[in-house]
This record gives sequence, structure tokens and C-alpha cells, in this order.
Amino acid sequence: MLLGTKGVIARNEGDQVRFLQEGGDARGVETLASVPAQGGQTRGYFEATDTHMQNFFDCMRSRKRPNCPFEIGYRSAIACQMSITSYHRKRAVRWDANTEDIV
Repeated sequence: MLLGTKGVIARNEGDQVRFLQEGGDARGVETLASVPAQGGQTRGYFEATDTHMQNFFDCMRSRKRPNCPFEIGYRSAIACQMSITSYHRKRAVRWDANTEDIV
């Protein structure tokens, strides 16, 4: 879900996007481009999530490095949390690497 200044954009389980204009009704639905898979096939959001989770479990068993290591997921989550915090506080925020906290 993306919260913007003019409304909200959200994607559902069927890889469809809805735009809800601030103070208005939902507009038309558009199909998103599916995530490209290996071999040229495409897959939807939930299939990609299943593949991601399967890679994680396989790596737990084999001790190999996953496609998306913890460090990348952690840093991505920080960026998301910072944007949410900034939105709620209605001001810019920054990351304090020493305390690993949003200030």
C-alpha cells in the first residue's frame, strides 16, 4: 500500500491495483505486470512470495546463502518503517546507526 498526498494505491491478491483518491471513491482496477520468473514465465505476487519462502526454508536446511539475505531484508524494512514514521509524525526522520533507531 502506498500512501500519497492525493490518495492511496493498493495491490490485492490478484495482482490488481486500486487507487483511492483522497475523499473519493476507488477508481478502476488495472492488472499489474507479474513478476518475471526464471525461464521467461511470469508469476503473481503470492506465487513469488511462496518461492521466496521456499528459498528461505531450503537455505535453512542446506546452510546456503538465501536469495535475499537477512541484512537486505532488515535494511529494506528500516526504509519502510522510516517512511511510515515520517508520515505519522508529519516531518522528515533520520536513521541513527549508533542506536539503530529512527529519530
